[in-house]
Amino acid sequence: MIASVSGTLTYKGTETALVDNHGLEWELHTSSRSLEALPSVGSEVHVFTHLHHRDDQMKLYGFASREERNLFLDLLRVDGVGPRLVLKILSGIGSEELAQALEAGDLHRLTQIPGLGTKTAQKMILALKGKLTLDGGVGGSGATGAAGQGGGVEADLTAALVKMGFGQRESREAVQGAIHAAQADGAEGRALEEQVLRMAAAQLSALTTGE
Repeated sequence: MIASVSGTLTYKGTETALVDNHGLEWELHTSSRSLEALPSVGSEVHVFTHLHHRDDQMKLYGFASREERNLFLDLLRVDGVGPRLVLKILSGIGSEELAQALEAGDLHRLTQIPGLGTKTAQKMILALKGKLTLDGGVGGSGATGAAGQGGGVEADLTAALVKMGFGQRESREAVQGAIHAAQADGAEGRALEEQVLRMAAAQLSALTTGE
């Protein structure tokens, strides 16, 4: 799981950005809002990412904020909504306003987004209202310190487990419990993420099989 990319911004286009990390240049497909949030070419950047793969291709998507990435992953769970449409949606409305519209069931605001029709907007509301995985709640920026580390890990790994086929609520609860256990063991950073993912996945698999 490629969680983020850091390096020198070498290119900003209309739909993509290139980031050089010690001679390895990453092509990131992103929204116009994230592109606008990035600094000028030649600057150092840290971009949150998601690797999306199908049978015929793999693409790396980049986001200026963790909140936008979480919304991207949430929207991908909606039937009939693919990465290209999600980027159009994120380009047409800010992450915080989009999250608020989904939580409020604001169909009128959603259908004002270019390229988003009424039927798809309705499916988005039905699928995501009350189920968004933004850090710190709708429009939240997350906590700081040890709690902040746990908050970021919780959102990222909950989304990863949901993509593996586990339920949203069960995944979040399993991750929360695993975070406390891993932190008690003194795990930090990448080691903490890996330990939490293993523990949460094992717990959810055991519940599924009834063991």
